[in-house]
Amino acid sequence: MTTSGLKHRTITAATWQMSGTLLCYAVQFVITVVLARYIMPDQYGIIAVTLIFLSIAQAIINSNLGTALIRKVDRTSTDCSTVFFYNIALSVTLYAIIYLSAPAIATFFNLCDLTPMLRILSLILVINSFGEVQNSLYTAELKFKTISLIKISSTIISGSIGITMAIKQCGIYALVAQILSCSICNTLGLWVVSKWRPSWKFSTASLKEFFSFGSRIMVSNLLNTLFRQLHTAVIGKLFAPATVGLYNRADSLANLTTQTPSDTLMAVSYPALCQLKDDNQRLALNYRTAIRLSSFIIFPLCLCAAAVAYPLIQTLFTENWIGVAPLLQILAFATMWYPVHALNLSLLQVKGRSDLYLRLELIKKAVTLLTLVATAPFGIIAICFGRVFTSIFALGINTRYTGRLLNLGAVSQLKDLLPSLLLSLATFTVTLLIVTLLGNNVMSLLSGIASGAIIYIGGAIAFRFPEIKELRKLIQAVGYKM
Repeated sequence: MTTSGLKHRTITAATWQMSGTLLCYAVQFVITVVLARYIMPDQYGIIAVTLIFLSIAQAIINSNLGTALIRKVDRTSTDCSTVFFYNIALSVTLYAIIYLSAPAIATFFNLCDLTPMLRILSLILVINSFGEVQNSLYTAELKFKTISLIKISSTIISGSIGITMAIKQCGIYALVAQILSCSICNTLGLWVVSKWRPSWKFSTASLKEFFSFGSRIMVSNLLNTLFRQLHTAVIGKLFAPATVGLYNRADSLANLTTQTPSDTLMAVSYPALCQLKDDNQRLALNYRTAIRLSSFIIFPLCLCAAAVAYPLIQTLFTENWIGVAPLLQILAFATMWYPVHALNLSLLQVKGRSDLYLRLELIKKAVTLLTLVATAPFGIIAICFGRVFTSIFALGINTRYTGRLLNLGAVSQLKDLLPSLLLSLATFTVTLLIVTLLGNNVMSLLSGIASGAIIYIGGAIAFRFPEIKELRKLIQAVGYKM
């Protein structure tokens, strides 16, 4: 594929992925705000503990062969069918394990309501496995329009079900219905629109080929999921369910400012960069562009959310959830670096260095575990500060190893990040001052958001940030070519 052709496809894919994910998260955010007025933090805490185990199991299924299937350019129908049947068998096995282990897990966390939650919600593992191959094929072909439309429709339908049940005083089961119906709608949507259907073929050779690459990525992503959920698990064991609910809500809001653009970047950049894996010069150029654009967008979003945390929670979630605000302010400084981590690790996958990917994850997880052990006795605030430390540590070690592959180390990447970082910090400081003076109310929230946007955009224009031109080019390209 020519450079212009790849660029066009990448721009189109990024646009659909970004717009679809933005709309999906916007709808989900509205649903969450409504549900939070009917469901209390302790009930959210039970669901958060349940999702620990579902996230781990889903990471095993998603990362095992799906990444390898996307990476293989000349994939066959037999390859796809092999992955399809393997995913189903794996998901059924994992469901059975969780179903049988549910009472023991509930006893460990001292939550009697956890057993039915685990047994019901674990069904999404089996449901999702029926659509994993279709999703991987659309991702490999950069067809994010279809994926986005299905996700948006699924979110709206499931959200409507959840809100209706919450209004009818169904309590925690409103959340269960929302999560389960979203999975069902998404899988059905993929089957309706996709032309691919599995054939009764299973290749041991294909399985070995994919597993040799995918297994190390699976272990790495599994470790990443384990340690991402480890904080919730420790908090669930040491603190009351309400504290788990507050932490989970703060973590979700902090991730919201990074997850939308980060998911877009990762979903689009990985298959696109895979096509450049043998051209280091073009690969490095596209990688640096992704780093600069992601930091330009994500840094101010994270820090603005931190600055307006108190009036945001007070206005949208009511006084019952005000304990989320201080946690959100701290976690924003940890999650803001996630896109840089993700892009660095994506580059290792593109270059086929799954061994190095795994080594990095092992080192970072060891540091994460030690930090959590050291901070847990001092309370939830200390745990959040520990996450900031481990995020910055991960930044240093990730950039060091990717520098060896493309001669693009930490110093070079920091130069790309520094302008957006400094302007974002200045915007955060001024916005926080304004919000503090005005108090926790709607006027404070609106004033903080408006002032933050004016300062950041105005500063970027005044200092002639090149990212503005890059974004303008992308928008123009989309306008002409979509």
